[in-house]
Amino acid sequence: MDYKIIRGFEKLLEEKSEFRPPRDIDYPALRNRIFSLAQNFYPIVAKPDLLHRTSRKQILSRAAKEEKLSSDEMDKLIYGDLLENRILVRFEKSYSPRISS
Repeated sequence: MDYKIIRGFEKLLEEKSEFRPPRDIDYPALRNRIFSLAQNFYPIVAKPDLLHRTSRKQILSRAAKEEKLSSDEMDKLIYGDLLENRILVRFEKSYSPRISS
């Protein structure tokens, strides 16, 4: 199938779709709180050791407690407002095929 046709179908479907973030919250403010908390424990590392004791997971867990969320939820919500993380909430079906006799 032709790439231009696929892109055209994608555009038509996207125009008929409505996407929203997973929750109705202030995402930039949420990120700001997480990053401010992380500044107090700099440097943040993937795997804690004797010199660098704070991991990303620990920061998200602390921030999640403040927001009364699980750390997994916090990890999903931190960038929930970005286009690629929005969820489909409505699709306008306006096409009705006509059968010709």
